Amino acid sequence: MPDKKPPVAALDPSCVWSPSADEAAVKLFQTLPKGSHEQAAAIYQQTGPQGLLEYCYSLPVAGDEYNFAMRTEAGRQLAAIAHTHPADERSNQFSPNDVATADALKRPSYIHDQGSGDIRRYDPGVSKVGRNRTAPGQIVPSRREQLVAAYDQQAQLEAK
Repeated sequence: MPDKKPPVAALDPSCVWSPSADEAAVKLFQTLPKGSHEQAAAIYQQTGPQGLLEYCYSLPVAGDEYNFAMRTEAGRQLAAIAHTHPADERSNQFSPNDVATADALKRPSYIHDQGSGDIRRYDPGVSKVGRNRTAPGQIVPSRREQLVAAYDQQAQLEAK
């Protein structure tokens, strides 16, 4: 009996290309409902019309309570992986499997902690990993938080 292949993470036709993978991840997680099972997606990159990289997410792929599997869509360039962590005592950490997968792909990984609502990013070779191979990652600010910070920074510069 042949092994069942993981589903393809097809580009979400409603996704609008973003200037950063962080922004694409925030947009992705805004589209996913809370649940008791992990949902995953690929974040793809392409060179846009201005010659700059831009990012978009795939349709979600359902997993079980703690795992997921997916394949990238043919012809797409994988920039990062992203998935939800249903609310529990470990939902704010990248699991050893999350860390190993991101390290093997040499791509960032994003999690949405559905308990706190935080979005976190793990960067292979950069993010700190504990002795138990888990990692807290870095909290990704929402687009609104990014705009407010940029506005505050501009106001400080103009005040000088």
